[in-house]
Amino acid sequence: MKRAIAGAVLIVLSIAGMLYWELVGRDALMYTQVLTVTRDVEPGTLVTRDMLVLKKAVAPSPRALRLDGVSQAAGKEAVSYIPAGVELFAEYFEDERLTVHEDRGEYIFSIPAGWLISYPQTLRRGDRVTFLLVREEDPAIEENLEISTDPGPANGDEILTSTVLYVKSSSNDEVVSDQERLGGAQTVSMIEIIAQREDAQNLTRLASAGDRFVLLYQ
Repeated sequence: MKRAIAGAVLIVLSIAGMLYWELVGRDALMYTQVLTVTRDVEPGTLVTRDMLVLKKAVAPSPRALRLDGVSQAAGKEAVSYIPAGVELFAEYFEDERLTVHEDRGEYIFSIPAGWLISYPQTLRRGDRVTFLLVREEDPAIEENLEISTDPGPANGDEILTSTVLYVKSSSNDEVVSDQERLGGAQTVSMIEIIAQREDAQNLTRLASAGDRFVLLYQ
């Protein structure tokens, strides 16, 4: 009797094991769940959570986004065209504030080094910076300002706050290392920001008049 019961238990366990393998085990062993998009995504499209789904993939790239990588895609803009169903990678997406929208009048504006009196060598992509005006001390200018009804910005005024898009070294390589941010291992020699046309024109006008700027973290 005991042998019959034990045999029945073994049969039940065997069937349960086979069912588990077919329903769960095979997928768990052979497939990995990775993120993909439900439809084709055009460059500049803001990706929302409802556009993201998990799909089974055989031997996906170790860099492909998994479930815990949703925050690296949702709420960000697509950098380039993304076909539906492909594996997703973090570099496919960009923070919206780091995307240049030409249709909104935004441009990449390179700040000539001669315009800047000082700026942090720890600047990196994505930092928010404020341009402070340093006026050229010229008696003729001061005299004109005294009689002008619109003297314009004063020394030390905040002229513009913008987002740093690229920080480059003297060899034109992008300075990207956050680990070396405080170490000063890479020297910043060129800064590019996102600017509206009128803001770029205003900076150019002031610099052409001999004014300079100090860059500070916002």
